[in-house]
Amino acid sequence: MEQMYLSDHKGRKCMAPWQDQMHPATILSAYQVGEDTHFRVQYDGYTDVRNFPKRMLRFSENDEKRDMPPETKKSHEPERVSEENFLVEVREPTKRQDLYSSYMVYKVVSSGKGADKGKEIRMFRRYSDFLWLRERLEEKYPGYLIPPIPEKAVVGNYQQEFINSRMRGLEKFLQRLVGHSTLGSDPLLDMFLHTEKEFSDEKSKTQKTSTNSAFSMISGFGSAMITPFVSAPPQKKTETANDAVCDEISLYARKIHSIFKSLHTSSTELMRREKASSKAWFEFGQHLMAFGKCEKESGDGKNSELGDLTARIAKCCDRMSVLGEQRVDLATHQLVEPMKDYILVVEALKKMMSNRQETVAKHEAALSACKRKKAYLAKSNRNIHIVSDKSARSGNDAAVTAAEKDAKDAESKVQGTMEDLDKMSATVFKEVERFNLEKEKELRSVMEKFVKGQIDDAKRKQEAWQSIMAEIEEDI
Repeated sequence: MEQMYLSDHKGRKCMAPWQDQMHPATILSAYQVGEDTHFRVQYDGYTDVRNFPKRMLRFSENDEKRDMPPETKKSHEPERVSEENFLVEVREPTKRQDLYSSYMVYKVVSSGKGADKGKEIRMFRRYSDFLWLRERLEEKYPGYLIPPIPEKAVVGNYQQEFINSRMRGLEKFLQRLVGHSTLGSDPLLDMFLHTEKEFSDEKSKTQKTSTNSAFSMISGFGSAMITPFVSAPPQKKTETANDAVCDEISLYARKIHSIFKSLHTSSTELMRREKASSKAWFEFGQHLMAFGKCEKESGDGKNSELGDLTARIAKCCDRMSVLGEQRVDLATHQLVEPMKDYILVVEALKKMMSNRQETVAKHEAALSACKRKKAYLAKSNRNIHIVSDKSARSGNDAAVTAAEKDAKDAESKVQGTMEDLDKMSATVFKEVERFNLEKEKELRSVMEKFVKGQIDDAKRKQEAWQSIMAEIEEDI
């Protein structure tokens, strides 16, 4: 049955069913199937994402009228997706098997265009399809910062935690592409999102299983963690103002690359310790529970009261364990993954700057070749005046003519490489400006969510202990 994406529900708050209770959640997207409206929601404080029909969700009274089915609204025209609200999501990772191996496919859901505008287009893509798309864009746009994709894993590909993390990374990759003024309108991206046969045919034509690329994606992150960030410019005979600016960009990139690497290592260690703490709380609660049970079974009244008290505290310890696990899950999503992502983003920045250096090298090579050919032309002109023999002079005339042509061609090549370099430099500076703006926006959001998560976690733990304290005071 045809689905239609509804653009005005994203970000709405609601209550969604979870373990026989209603839990606060946020709507990520909505779509109409026939006469029913379905919502994709994420539970507040968790990374779980689920789909529900409208009837299973609860909205505030003031917000309820927004949840009316499209057919009851004044306008019966189907809702259209604006360019700002272009939908692109990666959902439902599924394991598939062929004759030789097993692999994961991801459902890529995006807004339709043209005649399909306002509809959801669904394509199934493998990780190798995402990798192919990125490699082609990298070849096509050497002066642009091509967003990274998650690393290719050698082992653990089918662990649920890895699959979910990769799915979020692939979705981030597509969202960054769609939001880019140039990359977002590229025909390859359009084929990836909206067609099957055309994409398959194009991939077959240009398929080049890049072992090097695939290995480097073991990844850009893997190489980033073990290889120093090297983007020092080559030795140049001349240096322009653009070169100086690019040197500053490379220096800054080296610094933040090192910092992001350290942040990722530290945040990963924090989560490891939090997991260990969660396990310790659980075990401590189990021992307390055993002690409380022993006291109650002793038959003595005082011992029974102590047993009741320790049993209640044991339950609170178990609550600490659950809250710790939930905090680890959320912080991994909100903090650890963004740090890892930005290591890869800086690696993409490194690649863009490296591409510019290659263009610089081509220009320098053209300048050197032009200088040599002009020197040869000057030498040929001097030889004409020295040689008196007519036949020899005729040969020198031909040599001079050829040398003049070579020198003129060399000057044209210098002009062409200079234009290429100026054009790439302008693009690189725009991309760096875009990188800085997006970095500020995204990392500010990361830090705000992390701080809010810490506050919410502390409040939940405090409330749990306060409830125990209230019970203790009632018994006194």
